Amino acid sequence: MGVVKEEEITNKEECNVFSQEELELQWMALCNRMPQAMVAIATRMKNMQPRITDFPNIEVLADNEIVMEEVNNIRTRIEGGLAKYLHNGQLKLHIRLAKMEEMKRILSKKEIYENMLKANPAIDKLRNALGLELA
Repeated sequence: MGVVKEEEITNKEECNVFSQEELELQWMALCNRMPQAMVAIATRMKNMQPRITDFPNIEVLADNEIVMEEVNNIRTRIEGGLAKYLHNGQLKLHIRLAKMEEMKRILSKKEIYENMLKANPAIDKLRNALGLELA
């Protein structure tokens, strides 16, 4: 496995307060900075939703044991990167296996479109006006 730039928390004295939005932004940025050799785990991590539990603790749910183990293997590197860019060296990342009821079903393209139509029926009018057909 490749090496992620951020190895460990080097700013333990910093204790900036960060929001859920900032956490999500820095999580995605961390995934995007990961080396090419780690593209598979980075892609899986992009689909994870980190959340602040008891500040500055962060929880991430893994949908299976293999992903949980892979993320756990680079946990200190992830913590180091988040700590650096969130300016909080006190944060801790906790990874746990998601329970069945916590897992979201992945929608098909058709289901996504149907949900968009329910939320905004004007989308179908636009599709018709532009003469677009669904594939």
